[in-house]
Amino acid sequence: MSHDDNLVLGIDVGSSEVKVVVCTIGDKGDICICGKGASVVAGLSRGEIIDVDQLMVSIDRAVKRAAVNHDVDMCKVVVNIPLFDVKFVHNMGFLLSQNENGQISEKDRLECIRRSKNLVNKAGYYSLHVIPLVYKVDDVIVKNPVGVFGQKLEVQTQVVLAPYSTVNQIVDVLKRLNFKVCVIFQQEKDKKLI
Repeated sequence: MSHDDNLVLGIDVGSSEVKVVVCTIGDKGDICICGKGASVVAGLSRGEIIDVDQLMVSIDRAVKRAAVNHDVDMCKVVVNIPLFDVKFVHNMGFLLSQNENGQISEKDRLECIRRSKNLVNKAGYYSLHVIPLVYKVDDVIVKNPVGVFGQKLEVQTQVVLAPYSTVNQIVDVLKRLNFKVCVIFQQEKDKKLI
């Protein structure tokens, strides 16, 4: 088996199968698929994890099938979260830019998105993604607000929330399979999962 520092393992935990792809990502972002594998999923019922041990066996079986010629122990892992009780919430973020040049900056854009995320604080959930959908500068819709002259920035976002229990179970499975998990969710300053 060969080990490549550019190896990435993608794991898709579906309702009937676990699918795994092993790939390398080149310097220019090009993806080369090195292996793929699948296994019947066990331990899930309608997207809810009901048996962590069975789910771990399913994931392990699919990983082994995908990684026949590769050492994936230390590679990066990207995994989805089963959709049981995942919430999709639309939200808004607002910001009055203080830039002296009168233009919206990248810092303003990121802060506005962060504010939209902070308005969604659902107990027992991690904020997995904050997806900007629409930007407005001084009430005018723009594709990208950076560099636009104006003071008032608004962003409409979709926030994806997943239950702590589901995320923690997936992280536990990956750790038990000897994958290094480095995931940080910043929904609350005190609660970080590493």
